[in-house]
Amino acid sequence: MITLNDFSNKDNFYQEYNFKNGIQSCDIGFVRYYGNNPLLLFIRNKICKITNGIFNHSFIVGKSSDIIEAEFTGVKINKFIKYVQEKSGVLIFRYNNLPRNLKKSILSFAYSQVGKKYGYMELLSFIFKTKISDDTTYYCSELVNECYKKSNITISSKPIVSPNDLFNDIIKNNNFILTDKKNLNTSLILPTTPTNIFS
Repeated sequence: MITLNDFSNKDNFYQEYNFKNGIQSCDIGFVRYYGNNPLLLFIRNKICKITNGIFNHSFIVGKSSDIIEAEFTGVKINKFIKYVQEKSGVLIFRYNNLPRNLKKSILSFAYSQVGKKYGYMELLSFIFKTKISDDTTYYCSELVNECYKKSNITISSKPIVSPNDLFNDIIKNNNFILTDKKNLNTSLILPTTPTNIFS
């Protein structure tokens, strides 16, 4: 269980490797992640093609340099350095002025999902355009969306939410700000709105 003591007063961390604005607990990351596994590369490329998006993965930032993400091997805790070293590009969004009690709620839910299986069957939802539901599994963007939803913050109300859907809903939501990026030309993918601190 996450307690308020788990959050330092200064929640910014990881202000290196071109992340000058720092990363905070509950930030949401989007990546074009490819890795070295040919099968995973194929699946990730198909995700982008089916969803008409440029991002094929999303994650939520946990405590310190943790990230909680649904990977093909299940919901895991990894380190943020995994994506700092990624050359494909990373965007980080933050819910502006998120109260500490909501951070606690979001992260408590996120950490409690660690160990759940990946939602392979739910990926078929994107192909068949109908929700294939399994409450015991998650795919990446579903996990991120559900973490906020359980704390009464709606990012996407779509029954099937891809990384690209989540990204598009976040950039339309005035409560989120783009806080950092690495290896991406944001002028090609972001509208000029108050949520874009790089415009």
